[in-house]
Amino acid sequence: MNKPIQYGLAGMVVSKLFDIKIPLIIDEKVLNDSDAVIATLAVDQDRALPRIYMERELFYGLKRGEPMARMTVFHELGHFVHGDLPSVFSSKEYDEDRINNAVSGDVLKAELDADAFAAAYLGTEMVIDGLVALKRLIVDEYGYDELPIQEIEQRIKRLEKTRTA
Repeated sequence: MNKPIQYGLAGMVVSKLFDIKIPLIIDEKVLNDSDAVIATLAVDQDRALPRIYMERELFYGLKRGEPMARMTVFHELGHFVHGDLPSVFSSKEYDEDRINNAVSGDVLKAELDADAFAAAYLGTEMVIDGLVALKRLIVDEYGYDELPIQEIEQRIKRLEKTRTA
C-alpha cells in the first residue's frame, strides 16, 4: 500500500478556512503545460473546482515536512484563500506579469499575499527557508535565468522586513 505515487490524486486539503476540499494532484504534464515547475493552483475554465498540481518529489517533500514543500503548498493555498484563481488556461499571461514585475524589481501583490498567508500559518522563518531552498532548486535543477531568481529574492526581502518590523 506504500507504493510510490506516479501521478493522480495524492491527498486532500481540508481546512476551516474554506468550505471545500482541495485535491493535491501529482501531474507533471499539467505543470509543464502551464509553465509551472513545482506546483500550481489551478481552476477549471469556470473558475471552480480548485486543485493544486504538483510534481511527485514535492509531494514526498511535503510528507517529510520539508520547508520548501510546506511553503509551496501553503503559498498555493494562500492564492485560493485570497481569490487569486488562475486557470490552467491563463497561466502564461500571469507568468508574463510576474516577469515584467521582476524586471522592474517588484513582485505581484498576489504572490506577496500568498507568501503572507503561508507565513501566518508556518511562520516567517519556514517560509524564508522554503524560498531559499526553492531558489537553490530552480538554479541547480532547472537552470532558470535570473528573473525568477530576482522575484524570489524580492519575496525573501519582503518577508525579512516583516520579521524585523
